[in-house]
Formats: sequence, structure tokens, C-alpha cells
Amino acid sequence: GSIEGLEGYRVGVVKDYYTEDILRQDHPNLELVTYPTLEEALQALDVGRIDAFIDNMITISQEIARSGLENIRVSASTEYTFGLSLGVRKDLPELIGILNKAIDDISSQERAAIKSTWMSDVEVKVRFDIKAILVWAIPIGGSVFLILAFVIVWNRKLGREITERKRTEEQLRKLSSATENSPASVVVTAKDGTIEYVNPTFSEVTGYSADEAVGQNPSVLKTGDLPESFYKELWDTILSGDIWRGEFINRKKSGEEFWESASISPIVNNEGEITHFVAVKEDITERKRIEEEKRVHAARTRAIVDHAADGIITINEQGVIEEFNPAAERIFGYKAPEVVGQNVNILMPEPHHSRHDRYVQNYLNAGKAKILGSAREMIARRKDGTTFPIYLAVSDVQLKDRRLFTGIVRDISELKQAEIQIKVRSKLMALGADVGRANTEHNDLQSMLEHCAEAIVDHLGAAFARIWTLSNDEQSLELQASAGLYTHIDGAHGRIPMGKFKIGRIAQERISHLTNDVQNDSRVSDKAWAEREGMVSFAGYPLIVQDRILGVMAMFARQPLPETVLDTLGSVATQ
Repeated sequence: GSIEGLEGYRVGVVKDYYTEDILRQDHPNLELVTYPTLEEALQALDVGRIDAFIDNMITISQEIARSGLENIRVSASTEYTFGLSLGVRKDLPELIGILNKAIDDISSQERAAIKSTWMSDVEVKVRFDIKAILVWAIPIGGSVFLILAFVIVWNRKLGREITERKRTEEQLRKLSSATENSPASVVVTAKDGTIEYVNPTFSEVTGYSADEAVGQNPSVLKTGDLPESFYKELWDTILSGDIWRGEFINRKKSGEEFWESASISPIVNNEGEITHFVAVKEDITERKRIEEEKRVHAARTRAIVDHAADGIITINEQGVIEEFNPAAERIFGYKAPEVVGQNVNILMPEPHHSRHDRYVQNYLNAGKAKILGSAREMIARRKDGTTFPIYLAVSDVQLKDRRLFTGIVRDISELKQAEIQIKVRSKLMALGADVGRANTEHNDLQSMLEHCAEAIVDHLGAAFARIWTLSNDEQSLELQASAGLYTHIDGAHGRIPMGKFKIGRIAQERISHLTNDVQNDSRVSDKAWAEREGMVSFAGYPLIVQDRILGVMAMFARQPLPETVLDTLGSVATQ
């Protein structure tokens, strides 16, 4: 290098020293910065206020070693040299000969050793490469030359840039390794879509090698199943600088179709211009197959649930309804939106209405429930408040994070009615048989009527039954038979005037009467007695032969009576 190479840099010198004079004379274009002392100049160099410093080798070497300035090194020598003379005091002239002899006695080997010592003192080891070294400082011969040493400081900014560059290179190395070994397909295209890079996974998935793919357009994978509007929206998105995400159905080199989930991002340069696009794609063919199987299964299950004849109700661990199929809507009278999100106990009468949450909690705590895994008959409640019998089967399923219960509900009202009809017919047949036997076995009317009253109690579940006949003057009804809770025939009910009380009114009106709400029936006069005895229902039937009233049959029961009981009493009356 040469001193001209320092033009444009800030060069430090010691003020009013010989170095400043010759540099200003021979190199007027240098930007010189003067300092009072060598120490101040080197400190300015160390902190970056100047770019270089020129002075003689000895003084520079000494100051660097003394101050421990590790960021500074001597770079090179210049074309300038000058000799130094030794002076002695006038009163010691004998020293001149001694010094001259000492200098002349220094051998070439000793001179080289001195030179080596100087250079070892000034070359400071540093941890970073220096960007530019212009010249080297070399002391020559036995003289001490004026050397023009270019001293540079380690540029901290440059150090950071080099560190950052290495970090970037390491990140690029990691990114390259990650891309090459990524389980996802990676494709880099030019702005016009021409493929410039594909990773190994792309080749594994599509069957196209890197050599086959590079230079092609990604449209080589298109199946034609997606509309052009789909691709237009994709290109509009990425050309505007945004990231596009979506799913493709593509075709492999073999012709096999497959699904991909893709994310396509623009790559921009320092000016913000889009230069490339990078696509990261995942083969989701298997996931799509599973999703389709689930969709078909869900559709099939939904069809079964929606068209099932039985009600299907699903609840969670809190007893909240989550599913309510159309059959359940028909059975209970609610529309699904009315009950989904509600507690299932709205479908239950007491006492289960109040106890249901406790049933569920007991099951969750103990893991056992009487109703699970079996079916049973229960009473349910409709939207209008009426109750009806159901057949209920409950199962549970443990999902990942919660448990669900599914109930299959069948309205058995008609079945129960049919059972009642069968029982009634059975009782009717038994009652008819007993009445017929009474007619043949007993010759007197009272004995026959007593046997009929006993048969009514036995076969119709009456608490007690009575039979009255019309008096000879046809003004009153006389009690002839009583069976069950009361067997006496005298007392207040022994004779009842026509048209009085419930019995007299039935005879007078010739109309049968049935109630399952004795407490609120206006014809029942002694409600306190009815409550005390637990009477719930009453049935009375007029005995009419050839349009002539002959008497009344009546019964009280502690349970509701079906409508058919009047027909049963009518059949007894005809016998």
C-alpha cells in the first residue's frame, strides 16, 4: 500500500512534529488531525475519532504496549526514513567514542533480533479479521528510521456486521436443512409462476423429480376439478402481497389425484417488490378420506335418528339436553329448539323431576346406575303437563373430555291402553261369570244382589260397591246389597229419595256418572269422608229394563277408574 491510499480517511499526527511537516508538504490531500501528544492520538484512534495514525515505529510500539490498546495494530512502513544522532554533554566528550564503538559492535544477527523484538511488540493479536491492511512497519539497519506507520483500529460496527452476517449464514444453513428435510412440500417460483426450486418431499408426493419440476408451471399438477375463479382469487391474493391459504385437489405424475393444504407467500426484495413466491404444502389425502368417511357416517346416523320411530334424547353430564330428534318432538310436544339447552327433568313429573340431577351425580361419583344397560317403564310429562307411560333405555358413552347419555324413548300409551282393555275384558268375563252364577245359584233377589256387589269389588278393584232397587211406590231407592269396605245396608244410605244425592240423581236422570276426582265432584256431598278414606274415583250406573228404572249400582275406588268401567257395570246390569 501507499500513503495515497489514505486519502479520504482521517489521519492523526502529533502536532508540530516532523511527521506533520513532511506529510503536509508531500501529501497535501491528506485530512490530517493533530493531537498534542502521542497518547492522546492513539486513544482517539482506539475510540474511532480517526481512521489511522502515522508516527515512528519506536514511539508507537512503546505506547501501544504501555497502554494495552488491544484494538490497534501497526500495519506497515512507509518510504520515509531518517537517521537519529546521539548527543552528549559538553563536559563528557569521552562518551562519544564509547557510544560509537557500541553501535559499531552490534552484529547483523543482533540487529535482526532487535527488529524481531520490535515487531513482536507491535503486532497485537485480535479475534476478528481486519478489513484492510495497507502497509507494514519495518525498522531498518542500525539506524532508527522515521517510518510512516498506518495504524488502523478494529471497527466495532464492522465487527457487528460480521457477527450478524455469520448469524444470518447460520440461519440460512438451518433453513436450508429444514426445507430439504421438511415433511411438507416446499416450492419456490418466480413471480410469473415458473418453478425454481422444489424440495425432496415434493418429489416424493407428486412423482416429479426436481429436474422435471424446475422450469415448469405449478399448473402441471392441476386436475381441472377446480374453477378458474378459484385460481384467480389465489393470484389476486398473492400478487397484492398477502398470504393465500387453502386446499387443492391436484394430480400426481402417475395420474392419481390427491389433496393438498397450501400456504403461499410472496417474497419481496429490499425495495418491497415481489420477486418470488414460496408455497408450503401438506398432503391431506388421508385426512380428506377420513373426513369423508366421518361425513357419510354422520349423515347415515342423522338419517337414522331423524327417521326413527322412537324418541332419541342426548344429554350431557349436567343433565342438559343436547339432541332431541323429530320422534321426541312428536312424543313430548316440544320442538327441539325449545328443549335443547334445558335440563332433561322438564320431561319428568315428580318425584323424578326434583331428583334427576341427584341420580346423575350419584352415577358420576359411583360409576353405577340402575337405569343404564336396561330398559324400564316410567312416567313422562308432555309440554301440556299431561303424563303418560314410556319405555326408556339409557346408554352412556365416554368421549375424550366428557360423557354423554342417550335415552331411547317409546310412548307406550296405546300399549298400556291395550293392556287395560285386555285386563278389563278379562275382569268383565270373570265378573260376568260370577254374576251369571249368582243368578242361577241364588233364588232370592237380595242374595243374588249381594253376590253381584262382591263380584264388583273382587274384579273391578272397588273399595266398596252397593246396589239399590226402586221402592214399590217408586219414590225412593232402597239399599239391597253392600260389599267391600262397608257391608251394612242400614243407616243414612239405606233409603235415598229419588233425585237426591248422587244416587238419587242417577236414578232420576237415568244417566251413568264417572269421576276420578272425587274431591272436586259436586255430586259427592261428604268430601271430608272421601279424603279421610282416600277415595279417588266413583262410578254409578242406572239399572234400566225395558225403559223402566229398577235401581242403581255404584262403587268407590282408591285409584282412577278407566272409562270402560261404565260398560262393565252396564253389562252386569243387563244380566
